[in-house]
Amino acid sequence: MKREIIPVILAKNFLDFKKKLAVIKTLKPKPRWIQIDVVDGKFAPFKTLANPKKIAILLGSRRSLASEKRRLKPAATFDFEVDLMVVDPLQHAKAWIQAGAKRILFHVEVFHKKIPSLKIREEPGELWDIIKYIKSRGVEVGPSLNAATPIGILEQYLALPGSRKLQLAYHTPRRLKPAATFDCILLLGVNPGRSGQPFQRHVLKKIRALRKKYPHLPIEVDGGVNLSNAEEILKAGATRIATASALHNAASPQVAYQKFLKVADKFR
Repeated sequence: MKREIIPVILAKNFLDFKKKLAVIKTLKPKPRWIQIDVVDGKFAPFKTLANPKKIAILLGSRRSLASEKRRLKPAATFDFEVDLMVVDPLQHAKAWIQAGAKRILFHVEVFHKKIPSLKIREEPGELWDIIKYIKSRGVEVGPSLNAATPIGILEQYLALPGSRKLQLAYHTPRRLKPAATFDCILLLGVNPGRSGQPFQRHVLKKIRALRKKYPHLPIEVDGGVNLSNAEEILKAGATRIATASALHNAASPQVAYQKFLKVADKFR
């Protein structure tokens, strides 16, 4: 599979978003995708800008009602994905899809109240409803996992491509909900929230395990990714690298971006 470098925008306010978007717009060759991080201050102790309408205007990506009815793809500066680090992913997904998001990533931890690090009181809704809604809009969907979350949590909810559970799903009684598939998976290499944290190396084992079990699954890694560990992460089996501070804090974002691309080219 092709390796991709995806610039990330984690912005505390609108001006911060504009500044980081301006940096990404200077990158050559133009990135195909960018990622927007959305943190609600409940899922993680940090809050980012979450105004899909304003951001859609900057990106030139907002769907009109007419284009939504005709399922036309809006013209956009970039294709963008959104990592929803929120306790109510369905409502956020609806707003971001309306704004033109092409891929929605959401944290399955909100459906697993036994994880001690999370103190969630809100009802996140039905996971199946979220997947069904996103896919019905022609948008890609994938789960995000915190660095501390074991990958086995995914099998409790739905099958990934290649899983025997998926093959059996279509022979289950009608009262049971069929298994659905994710288009990709995002593994965080850090605790959710603030940019610039060091990469947690045990995540490499999770990448290798996923790659071994699901050889054709796109695996994205976000958080703590820099030029010193990018090659190791890709070698472990990641196909997409999302990077924020390694680009935005670089003396020359363009030079840093070119170096990331050179690393990715080694795996073509």
